[in-house]
Amino acid sequence: MASKENEDSSNVEGHRLLEGICELEKAGIRRQFFGGLFLSVRSAKFLATQPSLWPAAIMPAVLNLVIFVAVAVLLVFSAGNLLGWIWARPELAAWYHVVLIGIWYVVLTVLTVGSLVVAYYTVLLVAGVVASPFHDFLSRRSEKKLTGGVVDVGGQESKTASAFRSTASSLGRLATYLGCLAVLLPLHLIPGFGSAIFTGLAACISAIFLSVEYSGDTLDRYGFGLRDKLRRIRQRLPLAAGFGAGASLLLFIPVVNVLTAPIAVIGGTVLGLAIRRWETPPAVVEQGDQ
Repeated sequence: MASKENEDSSNVEGHRLLEGICELEKAGIRRQFFGGLFLSVRSAKFLATQPSLWPAAIMPAVLNLVIFVAVAVLLVFSAGNLLGWIWARPELAAWYHVVLIGIWYVVLTVLTVGSLVVAYYTVLLVAGVVASPFHDFLSRRSEKKLTGGVVDVGGQESKTASAFRSTASSLGRLATYLGCLAVLLPLHLIPGFGSAIFTGLAACISAIFLSVEYSGDTLDRYGFGLRDKLRRIRQRLPLAAGFGAGASLLLFIPVVNVLTAPIAVIGGTVLGLAIRRWETPPAVVEQGDQ
């Protein structure tokens, strides 16, 4: 009896979470953005109340932590070398060179902080590739909690084929993201403000691609290709950017940042389901036993 009550409570919470986002279809830009921004918080609360999802969330959480430490150390410690390659540290040959040295260190600080911010976003995107099979599994379990079943146009494919498809899709999204960042790299050549401009634009692009990455597994199951996903995310840009920004902000919260990846998977699943509901979906196969 208690198990049945817990299941009913789970269905109610999942319904509220999904319907809350679906109701934003006709909302204004501000409401969509803040709805997306707080989607990660609501997803975290949902995960906390769903013990059955915890085993599926463990591996993405561990991989998220390992990748973040590695990327943060690499980018932060290489910031000085990058600046030295663009602008060598001025020598103290005269008293007024103190000003130039001071400016150099200010630029170094901006570049270091920018590297750390980029590391936060990169972690979530790279983790999306490395842990894509685990993310797909968690997304499926989350969809069942949210809707009562799992929909998949490729319902007849094996688990190996499904994992391969998920990884290949994540690699495609990551390649597109890195291509966008590569276009912005020349901004670093602008002394002082270039790195700050790069950081701001990279953060905006990263937030959007985070929404593409973490809604990707759900939209994959509905048969949407990368172009279709990008087009639909562009149509819901305030909502998608808000979700990407909210997911990345979780990385700044100690302890919670370890769980950012699984929280983002759940939030992305909700976003993907909402986008699918707003569109005319392809023919689907429901799998109630996932």
